Amino acid sequence: MIKRYAGKDVTILDASELQLDGASAMVVTFSVPLEPNQDFSQFLNLIDVKTGKLDGAWELSDNQMELRFRHLPPSRELNLTVNTGIKAVNERTITAPFEKKSKLLKLSLPWVLLAKVLYYQVKLRKGYL
Repeated sequence: MIKRYAGKDVTILDASELQLDGASAMVVTFSVPLEPNQDFSQFLNLIDVKTGKLDGAWELSDNQMELRFRHLPPSRELNLTVNTGIKAVNERTITAPFEKKSKLLKLSLPWVLLAKVLYYQVKLRKGYL
């Protein structure tokens, strides 16, 4: 895997709220698989505008290209910050900080299913699955 991504810069391709296993999650997708042996909470902060930092932890997906923060509370305004220094398997790091503000909505089941279908279609097209 390291050879495949040798020399490739690490960037954030997407940061979105998705439904995973029936629960809302913030998913940050990277251009290069991440090194699994690092404390992701040092680099990513997810803050509720009204109540402060959310309880929970970032988990790395099996393909190492996504970080997920599960079980987000509905109807909240969140600020996501990704700081520089997060390391990929090719030893490269993100060179610029990333910020995104997101207002979470309580989604009904048909919209959740549609979001999942669209999410996986994008992943298949980009060759991540």
